[in-house]
Amino acid sequence: MVGQGCGELRRCLPELPPDVRAERRAMTSHLMAHVCAERERAPAEDAPTPRAGRHDAATGLIDATVGLWTARVTAPIMGPGGRTTSRKGSRR
Repeated sequence: MVGQGCGELRRCLPELPPDVRAERRAMTSHLMAHVCAERERAPAEDAPTPRAGRHDAATGLIDATVGLWTARVTAPIMGPGGRTTSRKGSRR
């Protein structure tokens, strides 16, 4: 079932290079884990949460995930010594 869901998700997404797809998959996993953990931690510490209820928190998480997956891909450029860098000069 998860495999089928991933296939359907892939069909809805823009074409992404395999390395970008893998990177965004990892980012999505971290985002979901951390948002959920923060959501559970806050009441235990009497801390406020950015959104009032779980449904609203899920909506924010969905919005962030959609933004992550639909963001444009910055094309790499060749840096000194033939190394691939991003447009901002960081190594890729």
